Amino acid sequence: ASGRVVVAEAGALFERTMPVEAFRGSVMEIETGALLAREELTGRLAQSGYRAVDFVQGPGEISTRGAIVDIYPPGAKDPVRVEFIGDEIGSLRHFGAEDQRSRGKVQGVSVPPASEVVMTGPGIERAAEYLRRRAGDSEVTARDKFSLIDEIEAGRRVPNMEWLLPAFYEKPGTVFDYLSNDFLIVNDFPEETGDVLRLRGEASGDEAAPARRHLKIAPGEEELFLSGEEVSRRLSEYQNISLPVLEAGEAKGETIRFDGQLPEIETRKEHESPLDALIEEIDEAKHEGYELHVVFKTETELEKLLALLRERGVKKLRAHTGDLSHGFILPEAGVEVVTEWDILGEKKERRAAKRGKDAPSAFITSFSELKPGDYIVHVDFGIGIFRSLKRLKIGNAEGDFIQCEYAGGDKIYVPIDKLRLVQRYIGDGKPHKVDRLGHQSWSLRVKKVRTAVESVARELLELYARRKARKGYAFSPNDDMFREFELAFEYEETPDQEAAIEDVVRDMEATMPMDRLICGDVGFGKTEVALRAAFKAVEDGKQVAFLVPTTLLAQQHYNTARRRMAGHPVSMEQLSRWRVGKEAARIRHGLEEGKIDMVIGTHALLGEKVKFKDLGLVIVDEEHRFGVAQKEKLRKLKEGVDTIAMSATPIPRTLQLSLAKIRDISLINTPPEGRQAIETYIYKSSPEIIVEAVTRELSRGGAVFFIHNRIESIYRTADKIRKLMPEASIEVTHGKMSERELERSISRFMEGDVDILVTTAIVESGLDIPRANTIIIDNAHTFGLADLYQLRGRVGRSDKKAYAYMLIPATGGLSEDARRRLQAISELKELGSGYKLALSDLEIRGAGHLFGTEQSGHIADVGLELYLDMLEGAVRRLEGQEDTDEREPEISFSSPAFIPDTYIENEAERLLFYKRLSSAASLEEAGGIVNELVDRFGDVPAPAAGLIGVIELRIIMRKLGVEKADITGKRAVIQFAPRSRFYASYPPQGKLELHFETENPIEETRAALDALGGEEKAAHGAGKRSVKRR
Repeated sequence: ASGRVVVAEAGALFERTMPVEAFRGSVMEIETGALLAREELTGRLAQSGYRAVDFVQGPGEISTRGAIVDIYPPGAKDPVRVEFIGDEIGSLRHFGAEDQRSRGKVQGVSVPPASEVVMTGPGIERAAEYLRRRAGDSEVTARDKFSLIDEIEAGRRVPNMEWLLPAFYEKPGTVFDYLSNDFLIVNDFPEETGDVLRLRGEASGDEAAPARRHLKIAPGEEELFLSGEEVSRRLSEYQNISLPVLEAGEAKGETIRFDGQLPEIETRKEHESPLDALIEEIDEAKHEGYELHVVFKTETELEKLLALLRERGVKKLRAHTGDLSHGFILPEAGVEVVTEWDILGEKKERRAAKRGKDAPSAFITSFSELKPGDYIVHVDFGIGIFRSLKRLKIGNAEGDFIQCEYAGGDKIYVPIDKLRLVQRYIGDGKPHKVDRLGHQSWSLRVKKVRTAVESVARELLELYARRKARKGYAFSPNDDMFREFELAFEYEETPDQEAAIEDVVRDMEATMPMDRLICGDVGFGKTEVALRAAFKAVEDGKQVAFLVPTTLLAQQHYNTARRRMAGHPVSMEQLSRWRVGKEAARIRHGLEEGKIDMVIGTHALLGEKVKFKDLGLVIVDEEHRFGVAQKEKLRKLKEGVDTIAMSATPIPRTLQLSLAKIRDISLINTPPEGRQAIETYIYKSSPEIIVEAVTRELSRGGAVFFIHNRIESIYRTADKIRKLMPEASIEVTHGKMSERELERSISRFMEGDVDILVTTAIVESGLDIPRANTIIIDNAHTFGLADLYQLRGRVGRSDKKAYAYMLIPATGGLSEDARRRLQAISELKELGSGYKLALSDLEIRGAGHLFGTEQSGHIADVGLELYLDMLEGAVRRLEGQEDTDEREPEISFSSPAFIPDTYIENEAERLLFYKRLSSAASLEEAGGIVNELVDRFGDVPAPAAGLIGVIELRIIMRKLGVEKADITGKRAVIQFAPRSRFYASYPPQGKLELHFETENPIEETRAALDALGGEEKAAHGAGKRSVKRR
């Protein structure tokens, strides 16, 4: 424990642990260059409790792909990628769990066990013998008894395994065994700790009760927990410092005294901005002869501060980077240190994932989730049904094909290098009639839609021209005050967040009114982007209207904005159903007179009596939750004014507008530090499920949301839960309660006085309660997909694992739409799924309409993605841009071209890379995807290298206008299309014949066409990818 500070709750001291020697023996030290078989590594990790998954997302997970093993050790900031060369470790790299991309090499890593129960041979024998003895003394059925013992003897882990700790170790350890003799124990709040010791000593076994129900056979409380007396005795063996909370004048005797003093900047900040307070501190230190040092955590933030100080005339300053919380003054040394915390308050780090400019589009990601029976669209053949991904051998060429079925049972096999021609069908949400191969109906529909799209494109361009011609207000460039406001942000901005802020600032400084959608998951930092825009607007003397769907959300945003803008001259009010009578009239008058800079409110802001003196910015949160009449009023409010819409689940119409490039969109995909994906379960409703879910959450000191969306039966439901959980404190909330009742109930829940909040969906937006990490949604089938996603987002707001239970009627009887909604929410587990969820919603509800029901029919005819492709092409043509309609060349070749199952085992992931590679528009884009393959899965095997060669050849051929290519052995015949600029160069019919010296015709053909197109240098540069072939 040298050099470590361990923070623990008092209750943790009671639990028995893995013995120290067993723990030390289970820690693996892995180093580059060490001899270690891959199978030995994965076997030991499995014994140590690591769970095998396709891709690691959280601590305690491993993933094996060919020569690569990914490990996420508990306690590590990032997972580690182990790449083998035979039985030797070739390299170790940290990587991001969000994007799965490597971040940097390391020489060695320490990998502790992921469970306190490590399943070695001797441990398994001891546990089996222990359980046989224990089972003989209990009233457990023979079936339960032998079922558990059989699982253990087979080396398989069982749920609640940690409660079998005494079965595996002859003498389990304690927390105290891990502490050295000179360890210092600081007892914060000793009065409360004393209560915990007393209460836990009396009822320490309650926590194991649900586990015992599951395991049937389990150790007794005395084997699992220390007694209160034992914990007190062990504590007394160490040097202790208590930090009691004393009332003023209560301190007696000697006090510990530190000679250092604290800087006065904290006091100054109460009356001045942080920057002014720092400048005054610098001047005073200079006057008194002190040497002042400023310490910031990161170079980036330090540079921002120094730039601001230079503009204010502070030219010289001793500045350092370092991780120091508070500053101090040492009078005798004449030194003063001021930290980032002193100046700006605590900075909380977000996980800084690399902003993925190469991240796959929503359509491509959606394609990778195809399941047999889903509808697809082939650009040439029409709407069919996806059946499977098949590997076929045709002559000497082996490859993967998409099998698609059409009317009459006819099938086509699409080679994966031509996958850009196949799209997932998103239409009107209804089953669609599939096309007949060789029939004219598809080509006629495409022709009809193409004609219709031309008129839509004209309409779009007119709409864009009107928007562009409509002169809005061009805001001033960012100044010192804005940069100071930026600097005071309590988190480090993520790359996505910074990009969104840049987008908004650029839009605001242009004359064209801004219309931007900011899409990001709950807690990903959308509000900060909006507040930067609000501050910028207020600085220029404009008013801001921040519109939200619920009173609770209005209150939360109001509190956040007040805290964030403290110290700046911003007049702010809140307008909702909680502000009535004279108070509401006062706020309306202030807005009309221009005395209020910013108002945050519900639809009350859209009332006839609400008038603004000089409105400059409208911010709308969760626009989809407003009614039709409210949206019409909102449209009038936004006329000619800069607008930001924020959403974690952009609604289909909003998404369509964004996809069609009518509305600007910024995506924030980076999750906060330590945030974990929410485990989502769908169960038939039963008292047992409710008891199990609630018990598990309450036993770890958490709280539970229980969503019941019918006010008339909510109190009966709460009474049922009280009978099931008599020891739990339960409160009810719903939308018809008075302001005072609602605030009281929510406050009690937030402060920990209430264990279970039985509530309607009123909490869908606006509650941020980190201690609540389980949500149970009653009758989940009655909610929309966006509502389920928002409700689930109420939990998982801390670094604790969160759980969502979707309860459906025990009798079944779900509609097809409800079944698909529940399937979609259970599959969208990863963080930042809002944008993908909206695409799923499009599929379930249908693409709706962009410009009326006629266009809705056209979208259903060809699918949304092809419709938008046509629309984009029509817009480009009308704008006079070059037509990018590059025909897909026919290529016949005789070498294997596919990604082996042993390289990427997960079929959905393989399909995703097939789609990404085949959709690559340039050699540079294809090279980036290949580099990602090498990073994540290891050296590219020969068949995959063959596929990459064909993909890159296709990219070059499309640009040169090649219609057909026949590549065999040492010969290639290239046929140019009549439209190609090279057609006339090779009379009589645009045919070029190539002969090679080597047996690598794909590479030779590519080199020849590179040179022919005069793109040799560019293609050569793009082709310098790190593809190691094996």
